[in-house]
Amino acid sequence: TILVNQEFVENNLSDKTYEFLTDAEQDITRDIKNQQIESGDISRQISDYLFEGKSALNGAYSYPKLNGRYIFNFDKKIDNVDSVQHRNPLTVHVVTPLDGDFQNETDFLQASSGIESNAVLVALPATSDYIDQVRRALKIEHFVNTNPTGRDERYKIMVDARQGERVQLLKQANIQMTNALDDADVYVGGRKIESEASFKNRLDAAMKLLIDNNYRKLDYINAAKSEKDIQDLFDPDRLSIDEGDNRQALDALTDWLIQENQNNTHVTMTSILSKFRGIPYGYTEEDIEWLLAKLVTDGKLKMFFNGSPINTLSDGISSKAMTEFFTKKQKRTNLAFQVRPEIPANKIKKMREVAAEVFDKKTFDSDNEEQMVSE
Repeated sequence: TILVNQEFVENNLSDKTYEFLTDAEQDITRDIKNQQIESGDISRQISDYLFEGKSALNGAYSYPKLNGRYIFNFDKKIDNVDSVQHRNPLTVHVVTPLDGDFQNETDFLQASSGIESNAVLVALPATSDYIDQVRRALKIEHFVNTNPTGRDERYKIMVDARQGERVQLLKQANIQMTNALDDADVYVGGRKIESEASFKNRLDAAMKLLIDNNYRKLDYINAAKSEKDIQDLFDPDRLSIDEGDNRQALDALTDWLIQENQNNTHVTMTSILSKFRGIPYGYTEEDIEWLLAKLVTDGKLKMFFNGSPINTLSDGISSKAMTEFFTKKQKRTNLAFQVRPEIPANKIKKMREVAAEVFDKKTFDSDNEEQMVSE
């Protein structure tokens, strides 16, 4: 160890033996050792492997509901380094021994219920072999990039040997990082995931728990709907629809639209999609499209295209064309909605009496005032 520290000998990674260094090799070894590497650079290198390599940290979770209809993507973070720009409300945050903000289990428990409440915290064990290996590999890379290799052939051979060492270091570090994940602790919502299961299963359990804690109204969706289901809503010959389908989600959307209509006469479909894809809903675009179409056909909403009202009965629009208002992006960007005011029962009764006496019409397809007039 003394000879290694003094750069007289070196550990050969390929066969785990020691070799004496020439004076020139000692100079290169000393120069590499003196390279300055920031902790953030090490964290980024670890992030590249853990999140972009073959590890279990892929940053996405298929929620076990309605045949995997809901895929949640998580932002990725190592220590204080974000691997990508913030795109998602939830995060997988891996903490290595380089992060001084976390000293013990209490720190992780408090953070996961406080400032990191929207994150799954993955605490890698305190062993630092892979960190030392990554640091050494980055020092070699920095040395090679900042020193010309055209001095002589012998110098180039020595530098190439260091390049080979760098490859071996990263290979060994990657193996140790995979092993570190197996021994990692996982925290979410102020609790530690206690299980003998694999890291992947513990991570999945934490992701599901975090989703459940945040997307609390996702269970309002109890039936998967498609474009065909939307078209069926506008088909006058359609079979009856189960009125229990997504009833809580319909009520939640109606309540939110009533609040929005107090400030905005029309609420755009773009803003509705943005709201109900996010926390606390997490609905798919098809979910939201169907919910809006259902409220329109139920007479609960007025719809507008380019500011002009659309009457689904009297405008002679086919069910396919009506569906495209909701499903075609170039159309729905110009679509907006307004909640219809509740019509008093006595007023509906009066209209029915007038229709029966004057027009001999005794049945209607809807209790909606405008649709009754159009009939």
